[in-house]
Amino acid sequence: MPDITKITGFYCSRCNVRLKLVKGKYSIYYRCPKYELKHREYGDTVCTNSISIQKAYKINEILQKKYDDGDLHIGISGKVEFIKYEVVSIAAEEIKVKIKNLQKLRN
Repeated sequence: MPDITKITGFYCSRCNVRLKLVKGKYSIYYRCPKYELKHREYGDTVCTNSISIQKAYKINEILQKKYDDGDLHIGISGKVEFIKYEVVSIAAEEIKVKIKNLQKLRN
């Protein structure tokens, strides 16, 4: 049984890029790279999508349980507080999970 936390990749539902781990003022969290100007094309708007380590851990716990029960498949979605998630691909090297922070992304 693999450890899901080691192969889960969190992706921005708006930009479709992998969220990167950054150090915030109080804690480490995942944030869309397109928050920073250097990762945006001319005319792109800033993306504020993010997820805390704690919420990412909760999502990984849910996915691990689904995997253990034999019920992990593409299309599984849910919500952890104000974070919506959806499994969009499953491969041996990565489980791709799209994240949408409903407090940060209004559209």
